Amino acid sequence: LGPEEAVKVFPLLLPSLEKLCLKGNHLGTEGFEALAKCMLSGSTSSLRVLDLENTRLNRSLEIFCRGLQKGLGLHTLNLSENGLSDVQLGVVASVLRRGRLADLETLGLR
Repeated sequence: LGPEEAVKVFPLLLPSLEKLCLKGNHLGTEGFEALAKCMLSGSTSSLRVLDLENTRLNRSLEIFCRGLQKGLGLHTLNLSENGLSDVQLGVVASVLRRGRLADLETLGLR
């Protein structure tokens, strides 16, 4: 799944998914913007597991974290293998401190 497909697919599929594994799909800025837009609109309210391992999230982390501001019912969030810097990990920690992911049980950061 690439950036162009993500823009088309996310609005259609995300409202009905509980688990989304995008491992290894390099979504690009466009893809993460589409994901964040769905998150902000409430389209991801049923999502419980989100796997973003090796999606090159490090290039679009700010955009993704904007989507997290809505708050999600995620139980598992995997951000592993994205080469996140200490500063970027601080951004993720900031979202967690605000309680936006209150149901989160597992956070992957390898």
